[in-house]
Amino acid sequence: MFFLLSREKRKVNHFIAAKQNGDIMKYSKIIAIALLAAMFLAACSSAKTPVKYSMAQSISTGCSTPNIGETGVCQIKITPGSTTAPTPGIDQQAGLTKSDAQGAVTVEVTPLNLDQPADTLLFDISMNTHSVDLSMDLAQLSTLTTDTGKTIQASLWDAPKGGHHLEGKLSFPAAQKGKKLLAGARSITLTINNVDVQSRVFTWQISK
Repeated sequence: MFFLLSREKRKVNHFIAAKQNGDIMKYSKIIAIALLAAMFLAACSSAKTPVKYSMAQSISTGCSTPNIGETGVCQIKITPGSTTAPTPGIDQQAGLTKSDAQGAVTVEVTPLNLDQPADTLLFDISMNTHSVDLSMDLAQLSTLTTDTGKTIQASLWDAPKGGHHLEGKLSFPAAQKGKKLLAGARSITLTINNVDVQSRVFTWQISK
């Protein structure tokens, strides 16, 4: 009887040992998988970060080649680009554009050189309609008046004749009786008469 009990005890011990060995193998596999995942994440984190380039910057990079198991080192040098100050031009002129849509004709006027007048004051004028003949001479229909009381007649309307969509330049003398028209003026008014309506008035403030 004692012999049989001893043999059964040995069987139980063998079973327990085999089970423990199996658990150890299972845990070893889990640990190995975790280590592989950690190595993969470390490799991904050492990848290069994309660099965004800007028109206002020049960027130079220098990277060392890493050995196996090491992380490369990159040096990035950013040199600020030069900036260009805005110059007077189309954008500023567009802000000065004024429009009059009375009657069947839309008239848009943009002064071209009020800030730097030469021998003439120039205005860019466009006219659009679907029914009115635009063959009139705007030089005969336009006057320029300052807040100082000076008034002057246009000298030239440079544009094609006729049509329903027209653009040209209207010129005025920059001086009257030897004196500059804009001298001491704070505002200037362009009046265009008899283009489908009695009058169209456009006024600009003059900065000093």
